[in-house]
Amino acid sequence: MGKKYILEVENFFWAVSQLAQTSMRNVIGEVILDDLLTQRNVVAERIKNLVDESTEEWGIDIISVELKDIKVPESMIRT
Repeated sequence: MGKKYILEVENFFWAVSQLAQTSMRNVIGEVILDDLLTQRNVVAERIKNLVDESTEEWGIDIISVELKDIKVPESMIRT
């Protein structure tokens, strides 16, 4: 696999970060809150696969994605 990211992607750290954030928003928008909270690893793997697929042509391999802190708005918390 080439190192296309060095030659053709001006700021690959920024590009991968933006891609990861967009992918995360899309995936999280598709799952229900209970699944997000109980199946964090499954959601992270889905995000990783999306980002990895997009960065493959740049020669960048995404090894893992970790969802560290999920903050739920007060209005969404069941009492």
